[in-house]
Amino acid sequence: MPLWQAWRARLGTVDDRLALTELMTLAAQQPFGVKLGVMPILLLAFLLVHRSEIAMYVDGVFTPDLSDTDVDEWLQDPSRVTWKWVRMDAPAKQLLTKLARRLERAVDRPVAADPLDSARALVSLSLALPMWTQRTTHLSTTARATLTLLLRASDPVKVIFADLPQVLGTGGDVDALVAGVGAIVEELDAAYPKVLARIHAQLLESIDHHGEVAALQARAKVVQGISGDFKLDAFATRLTTYTGALADVESLVSLAVSKPAREFNDHDIDLAMMQLARWAFDFRRTEALATVQGRPANRRALAVVFGGQDTRVATVDVAEADADDIRRLRDDLLARVRGGEFKADVFLAALAEAGATMLDTWQSEPVDHG
Repeated sequence: MPLWQAWRARLGTVDDRLALTELMTLAAQQPFGVKLGVMPILLLAFLLVHRSEIAMYVDGVFTPDLSDTDVDEWLQDPSRVTWKWVRMDAPAKQLLTKLARRLERAVDRPVAADPLDSARALVSLSLALPMWTQRTTHLSTTARATLTLLLRASDPVKVIFADLPQVLGTGGDVDALVAGVGAIVEELDAAYPKVLARIHAQLLESIDHHGEVAALQARAKVVQGISGDFKLDAFATRLTTYTGALADVESLVSLAVSKPAREFNDHDIDLAMMQLARWAFDFRRTEALATVQGRPANRRALAVVFGGQDTRVATVDVAEADADDIRRLRDDLLARVRGGEFKADVFLAALAEAGATMLDTWQSEPVDHG
């Protein structure tokens, strides 16, 4: 017991880390006289009792979890192992209690109200993020700085009490720090699903699909295997089971950039969005020609020429689901001519100018409408 109290007093009087060799030297001296062979057992017992108060470092690097290898380091070269006593005053305890409660919701496990466990929770959250999130520049400046800090963290005490308040600009305001950490955790957690949801929305727009995803699966079965393009066929095949889930979107991105998800970066996401838009365009063309392969076509393709001072030529395709809208608009226009509201030549001239203007508008937009 006197040795135990002496070790605790020694750690408590040192602001920086203390090497195990110093604690061993203290134990070997009078009045303790502890033999070298017993020393690792006593040190391990001391650490286990004070696990929430001692931060352990091996070669200067914070070691969050104790393993057989770490204990072996004590036997081989205890000078490589250092401990640091974590001081806990009232404000620190208040901060850690509130931070632990907030982190418990994020990691879905109990978090102890001490800097070591809170740091472990934050670092584990960062390491568990998709690799795209860890690499992307499409985060707020504060979120990017916080993530970089956590991924490179080597001192949990410094992270909680110094680095995070500095990065978040909260100073000594406990509530502001906890709220800031919570907001950053939510932003980091939502970043990857958000970009995949954007890709999903663009895909549906490019492929001209509205309503239940099951209808898209049926369309894909018509196109599957008839294009002669291996990549397009692979795209259609994946759409036959596409549900819009994040894993399905991720699978399409992997196909588009020929990379596994763990290697995605910002450039890959941009490239994938362009490639999926091209495949969606070709998908619609193939779908319109499905009758060539004896399959029911879900789209109709038309070639249109608008003449005037400048001639406009384009090929457009429309879904069978739009047939009713096309008929209503057609009948409405024809009724105005047949009712004598406009002469036939005026009507056709206006239709040609409107078509040319519409084509010019489409060509100036980033998304290909056909």
